[in-house]
Amino acid sequence: RDRLMDWSKCALFVPPRMKNETVRVIRSLSEQDVCEMQRCALAFWDEFASTRAGWLRGLLRWVNSDPLIVNASEEAVDLA
Repeated sequence: RDRLMDWSKCALFVPPRMKNETVRVIRSLSEQDVCEMQRCALAFWDEFASTRAGWLRGLLRWVNSDPLIVNASEEAVDLA
């Protein structure tokens, strides 16, 4: 699971069994759905991908929300 964003809101996932229907699936999207997906992708770009500061922000958010890393850090503090 991605902890930075919900990719289902800004990407179209076509199951492999439907690969031959991809064009039909894309054409079936409403203009409003496409606009919402574009806004979501742009928000990701603006916050995380467009600058080095964004890259760092994304990495830190990922590290700080990963239960394995957070729990290991808390255990390390308890041992100190």
